[in-house]
Amino acid sequence: MPIFPLKTPDLHYFLISFDARGKELPETDGSVGQQWMSVELQARLRRTTNPVSDIFLVCHGWNTSATAAHDSYVRWMSAMADDNADVARAGAEGRHFNPLLIGVQWPSKFGDIGGAALPADVIATALDSGGGANGGDAHAAAVDAQASALAAGLDNDDAARLAADPAAAAALKTLAAAAVVPAEVQQLLDAAGEVASAASKSGVQGSGRVAARQPQRPGPWRRPRAVASRPPAPRLTPMGARDGRLR
Repeated sequence: MPIFPLKTPDLHYFLISFDARGKELPETDGSVGQQWMSVELQARLRRTTNPVSDIFLVCHGWNTSATAAHDSYVRWMSAMADDNADVARAGAEGRHFNPLLIGVQWPSKFGDIGGAALPADVIATALDSGGGANGGDAHAAAVDAQASALAAGLDNDDAARLAADPAAAAALKTLAAAAVVPAEVQQLLDAAGEVASAASKSGVQGSGRVAARQPQRPGPWRRPRAVASRPPAPRLTPMGARDGRLR
């Protein structure tokens, strides 16, 4: 559904989505009159009845899932609409104010390639099973499962390109391997977590800084020891000189 209601009554935002190559994805659920959200938005901008006065375009950053992006859009836009003072200023002196709110979605998070990612429980099952095509190597089986899930989420063009290009398949395998944590690495991470937890109980703060010590009371004041002054260094006079003048 590319049109999402906000907390404020009668207010919603339009979501336009792009694939990894920056190509707009078509709308297929029938919630808008056009196949492409960009065309629908252009039609709304051309309306003369209650025309759009302002456009607010928001976009998430890197490593943000579609769900996280949507949640942040709803919170931010709802907070903006609930600011009565800002809304009043926008429509001050009889100015027509009818905003158009647009959110952008793009695959910025690993696993969002093609919109598919392997669930964590499936990876765990593959790691525990020890099966797979690599001699019973549990980690290799999990990597294969992750790569298959990523490939299954690609569109037809990308899937065909992946099948015809061994380098692309190898790159996808590398991405899949990065998403799977080997068992021995996970054990090290767990051990490090236990060490950090124990350290935090013995005076190390969670931020990694040593806990501040209690201030100590200063000792009694003592007069500094006098230092004997040294005599001035003798002045060297060149041979044959007297009273500072050469003879």
